[in-house]
Amino acid sequence: LFRSGEDAHLWDELRDAGIIAIGWGRAGDVHDVKSRDDLATRLREVYTDYSEGTAKTNASQVWTFAHDIRPGDIIVANQGKSRVVGLGEVIGPYEFRADRTKYQHCLPVRWFDPTASNIAEQGGWVRTVIEIPAERYAKLFEDGAPMEAKARSSIYAYLREHGLHFPSELVTTYLLSLRTKPFVILSGISGTG
Repeated sequence: LFRSGEDAHLWDELRDAGIIAIGWGRAGDVHDVKSRDDLATRLREVYTDYSEGTAKTNASQVWTFAHDIRPGDIIVANQGKSRVVGLGEVIGPYEFRADRTKYQHCLPVRWFDPTASNIAEQGGWVRTVIEIPAERYAKLFEDGAPMEAKARSSIYAYLREHGLHFPSELVTTYLLSLRTKPFVILSGISGTG
């Protein structure tokens, strides 16, 4: 689970950039940090108002984001406790992007379902990064909303099964274009129709 800012105020920016991103940028690149405790120490050094407990809690968030989330993991972007704003797959490793003014800890994501759906209220969905166990994830999307998310997430497999081989980025771009406007203008060699 990824909380895309208070009331999902970052969602449009992150969706369009194809990333998820979190704060605590003053900690700098955390590739070299050896443990959660070392990260908590670094946070206390750069955020001098942090108590030891706050530093440990926030270090856990940054550590999970930078070291535990891997390519292939599914991201559920939420808005509050009862709304999913997007589903995506992590497609690359953690990056620290110093060029971003805020939210510099980043992971690249291919959003396969960037549409909002209401779900049953979920307890504990208030932290920035939370691991959702597989069985809970399956329950979220089994019989209720968003069923369309499950269907769209398999479009890549459907195309391949029917002998249509397109780069997944092309299919994603096409689907996002359709969601943005009710029409898409395709370009190609003259006379191809």
